[in-house]
Amino acid sequence: MGPATRPLGRPRSWPRSSPARDPAFAGRLAARFGPEHIGVALDVRDGLAVGHGWVPGATGVAVADALTRLADVGIRTFEVTAIDRDGTLEGPDLALLANLVRRGCGAIIASAGIARAADITAVRALGCAGAIVGRALYEGRLSLEDALAASR
Repeated sequence: MGPATRPLGRPRSWPRSSPARDPAFAGRLAARFGPEHIGVALDVRDGLAVGHGWVPGATGVAVADALTRLADVGIRTFEVTAIDRDGTLEGPDLALLANLVRRGCGAIIASAGIARAADITAVRALGCAGAIVGRALYEGRLSLEDALAASR
């Protein structure tokens, strides 16, 4: 995370592959550096949090179980990427995000598929703490101004 996000209280480190399979590792990071500085990225395919999400055949654990186990060791912020939506501009996986938000385990940041301001509004309405927008900004399909307005 860049310095501009730190004053907003966003975590500074986002471990990806190990935490879902080894929650104790994430717990040690949170204990050492503080949970406000650690967020865990969960790459989700077919309902599973997979450590190497873009590797064909990668195995994982049920995302709800991974979320609960990580929350139990002190993680409070989760970036959730629906792998099948990443880079597609087809909208976020609202069912996945709603399921995880309802569990009340921490802040959920939506990633993958965000194409327009309405997608940001939709994930905020679910209770997501934020959204990561990539391709839509890079390709000029969504302006930063519109994205920020939708996030308020």
